[in-house]
Order: sequence, then structure tokens, then C-alpha cells
Amino acid sequence: MLTKCKRFIIEHYPKMTKRQFVLIALYSGALSLAIILSGRIVCEGSRESYLVNVFLGISFGAAVTFFVLCPAIFCALTYLTTALNRWLSKPDLLRTNSIRLSNRRFFFLCALSLSAFWGVHWLTYFPGAAFYDIFYILSDPAGISGQHPFFYNFLLAGIFAIGKAVFGDINGGMALYSLVQMLLMSISVSYCLLWMKRQGCHKAIIIVVWCYYALSAFFSSASILITKDVIFSAAMLLYVPLLHDIYLSEGLIIKDARFIIKLAAVSLIAVFIRNNGAFIVAAIIICLFFFYRKRSGMIKPLAVFALIGFIAPLIAANFVMGY
Repeated sequence: MLTKCKRFIIEHYPKMTKRQFVLIALYSGALSLAIILSGRIVCEGSRESYLVNVFLGISFGAAVTFFVLCPAIFCALTYLTTALNRWLSKPDLLRTNSIRLSNRRFFFLCALSLSAFWGVHWLTYFPGAAFYDIFYILSDPAGISGQHPFFYNFLLAGIFAIGKAVFGDINGGMALYSLVQMLLMSISVSYCLLWMKRQGCHKAIIIVVWCYYALSAFFSSASILITKDVIFSAAMLLYVPLLHDIYLSEGLIIKDARFIIKLAAVSLIAVFIRNNGAFIVAAIIICLFFFYRKRSGMIKPLAVFALIGFIAPLIAANFVMGY
């Protein structure tokens, strides 16, 4: 066993940068800790009384499990990352095994197919599903709340009003909002699949990712569940290819006005749908300024992005809330 571990380190560690080593190690530790804590935190009480989360503490067995699980996860992630990089570094393999469809057709095909699969769930639970708090929002959409942003309240109430006006019943509004949310979620996933195609990913990887989203009951259920978390999560998913494009271009793509518009649009959704979205957008802006502040011509487009995607919506929110 020790010989195998030594051989593994010799074969894979030299191929890793210091940054990769640190990030994978931190992630392995965090994931191991999360797995252990998930079994050490229990919920006590009853629905008739108060439910309380109780921490059972760290036992000796849990500590031993952590020091065994963390290196195992680190080795597995290192091996998978190295193998995937080696596989994707073969340009001939990528060119001959990419999906041969135009980008527009591929995008619409993914969006329509995902919506068709999730639509079965929508029809099964027609007109949709919702948490109880949406009825509080609908009863007073203009109410100021630290939990529900007023932009989300108006979006929810507006779509429900349109559905009720067209179909004559609140169920029509619920069905319309669930459908709109499902389409937004399918567009977000389809954009990520299109980005993978543009990067030359092997078609097998794209198909596996599509199946993961299309066939999972979790995503089909989430697509029709009326809650702000779904649209917010769709925006967070879009940040993955957008920020990776910035990394791949070494920041040069920030000078592209169309890219800044896309980045600002995603940021507006994040800020308007959830109150804590502002903190995420602020962190992204700070990181971009920090990493690319010395690049020529970067300050102006980053300032425009900060103005449209962060400062302007906060000013609008404060104005509406009367601060």
C-alpha cells in the first residue's frame, strides 16, 4: 500500500502546480469535514414544539475518519484532474469527437430537450409547486422584507397577475411562473453546455452532463418549485463559464462590450433575486479589480460592470425602500 502511494505521488505531484495542490488540499479537507459533520449534527424535538439542531461533538472515531477520508479524497481528485487534463490535451481527439452542430442549433436543441424532460414533471404536478411564503408575498407584494427582495416580489406578483388575467384563476399564474422559471433554468444549463462545446469538450462529456440535468428528479423538481433560489442558482451557474472565459483570456475578454453586458445581466439577476446576491457580486468585482488592475484598458470596462451590475441596483433598491 505504501509503495502504491509513493508511486502515485511521484507520478502525479510533479504535474501539479503549487496553487493546484493547495486548492485541492483545501477542498478535500472541507469536503471531508462536511461529510463528518453531517453525521454529528442531529435535529431534536418535534413539529409540535421547537426543532433544535444539536451538535454531538467530535469523537475519536470521527477524527480518525477525517484523517483517512481527507487523503483519500485528495488522491482521487488529483488522479481524476490529471487524467482529465491529459485526455483533454489531445487536440485530435477533441476535434474528431466534438458535436457537429451549429452553436445556435445546439443551444436550442439542449434548451428544448431539457424543457421537454422537465415538462413531464410540470404536467405531473400541474400547475406547479411552491413554498408557503409565496402566498405571503402575493398578499402584499409591496411589503418591505429583509428576506424577499422587492424586485422578486414584483416579478412573482406580476407573472401571477398575468396568468390569472389570462386563465381566470390563480392556478394559471402558478402554472405560468413555473413554466417561465423552468425555461430560465433550461437556458442557463444550455448555455453552459454550449460553452463546453465551444471549448472542444468531448461529446461523451457533454452527453453525460446533459443526462445529469435532464434525467435527475432533483433538477426536474427544482425547475417547477416556485422559490427565488431556483432563478438565483441559474444565475450562479452562468457565472462558471463567464468567469472561466475571463481566466482563459487572461482578462482580455473584459474589453468586449458584449461580454460585459452578459456579465452585468447575470449580476443584476443575482442582486435582484436574493439580497445576499449583492455580496457575491461585490466579491467578484473586488477580485477582478485586484487581478487585472494593472492590465491596460481594464479599469474602464470593470467600472462599467460595477456600475451596472452592482452600484445601480443597490441605489435603486435603497430608493424604493426609502433609505
